[in-house]
Amino acid sequence: MVFKEAIEKAELSKMNDIEIARYNASLKAYRDNINTFNYALKEGLKKATDEGELKRAIEMASKCLKRGIPLADVAYLTGLTENEIRNIVL
Repeated sequence: MVFKEAIEKAELSKMNDIEIARYNASLKAYRDNINTFNYALKEGLKKATDEGELKRAIEMASKCLKRGIPLADVAYLTGLTENEIRNIVL
């Protein structure tokens, strides 16, 4: 890693002002792309997790209601509201 940085600095020292500006613009674009990708990945994983949790809660609510557990208790156990359960499960 140290040698890579030394080589990069040596190459930069050979560049003129226009080449340095192009290099910096390219480096900024690269870093922006990496950050955009990482953000999208993080948000996609969060959405998938949230959707998975909702799906499990709905499945649990359905099973509880089939066993005759009162709606208020199902809402408490699943974290869903009674209205959500009525709209989704019933």
